[in-house]
Amino acid sequence: MLAAYGDADLLCYRADTPEELVARQAAQWDPMLDWAEKVFNARLQTRTGIMHIPQDAQALAALSDRTHAMTAFELAAFHDLVSLSGSLVIGFAAAMQAHDTSTLWDMSRLDEIWQAEQWGKDDDAEALSAQKRDSFLHASRMFTLCCAS
Repeated sequence: MLAAYGDADLLCYRADTPEELVARQAAQWDPMLDWAEKVFNARLQTRTGIMHIPQDAQALAALSDRTHAMTAFELAAFHDLVSLSGSLVIGFAAAMQAHDTSTLWDMSRLDEIWQAEQWGKDDDAEALSAQKRDSFLHASRMFTLCCAS
């Protein structure tokens, strides 16, 4: 189930307007896709809009193999890293400590942050996001502890 996130990874689905959002997505998300290509030999392609377009089968296989190699305890933590962020790539980056975990969380919320900047914050949405952020940070710590043993 987690490996399937690669075929619809958040980082691949981009806005076509406004230009400032398009640029922010490219600036933050393209380096993550580049990282995944370098580390896993898995290049995921971006799409404009929300319609699903399948990813390259070889890229998905590489990400799936890496996911299936995890222990049960790693998978327990990895589940939250992927499902809370909506991104297999961000989940791997958090698990491998490739970037600061808080920064990765903010990357996963780029669209929501953009909307709040444009229209103002929704207190209920902010509270829910804070709970999810805490869970994401805890999952990252759990993954790190699983790998240390």
